[in-house]
Amino acid sequence: MYLPATVIGTLNVDINLYVDRISSPGGESKVLKIKRTLGGKGGNIITAFAKLAGGGRFVGAIGNDDAGKLHLDSFKKLNIDTNGVKIVDNIESGQSYVLVDPSGQNQINSYYGANSAVDSDLIFSQRASIHESKFVIAANIDPSLASLAFRMTDGIKAYVPAAFAARSPESVCKVSGDYIFLNQDEMNSVASCIFQSFKNIIVTMGSDGAKIITENQEFRVPRVDLESFGLKVRNTAGAGDAFTGAFMAALYKGLDNFQALRHANYAAALKVTNDEARGSPTVAELAKFLSRAGESAITWGAVG
Repeated sequence: MYLPATVIGTLNVDINLYVDRISSPGGESKVLKIKRTLGGKGGNIITAFAKLAGGGRFVGAIGNDDAGKLHLDSFKKLNIDTNGVKIVDNIESGQSYVLVDPSGQNQINSYYGANSAVDSDLIFSQRASIHESKFVIAANIDPSLASLAFRMTDGIKAYVPAAFAARSPESVCKVSGDYIFLNQDEMNSVASCIFQSFKNIIVTMGSDGAKIITENQEFRVPRVDLESFGLKVRNTAGAGDAFTGAFMAALYKGLDNFQALRHANYAAALKVTNDEARGSPTVAELAKFLSRAGESAITWGAVG
């Protein structure tokens, strides 16, 4: 029996600081509200996937602290296997400080913490479950670790390089897989080499929607106009992760690339109306939103 997906990635607790504005260097802004939520690209993506596909497995690291327990409790409620989560003593769980302005735009400052324990030894120890997974998603981990994980599976391989795209574009392009998820700035960093490494390149473009580039064609979907639904942006942090998780869940349910792109686009739009980085939609929420938009929804179901 295979696992629907294994996500290898980062976990954070997000300290969201809602400010009157995001100031320029040397400036000062007023904090209007503070809210603590769970985040981290890996945690956000497996959450978005599990809400729609019914479960999954996570490989990562947490500190032996209250924050780490919150991650484990959250995953268990979503049928996410946590046997691949390493608990590290003497170091705190990862944290991000997220500045959110009144328009919902954000600026993120991260402390890696226990995420530094996501290494080759941890991935190698999880080789059996990685091999048994239909999808293996490497989220915000070093390119060499993504490559190691991908060599352990015959399943669909997806990479979310995040900051590594700008930090080490040549290394990102040495990873070989089926899907890579990038925002527009990340795409600009790796554009000269990425087409030789991945079969499907997915680019989220904010107000311009999203696109998928394959060998012979390009599909685009426009931005979802939230105002037309009487909705407003509250926090954009985690929108790309909701997109990734929903896209992979749609593939898991048998949709093609273009159908998955459409579903992911609506899932990400709905997420930004939620304060939390892991505020991706449930099956019922996404189906209702798609119905309001006149879009057909697939029949989501539990993992079989």
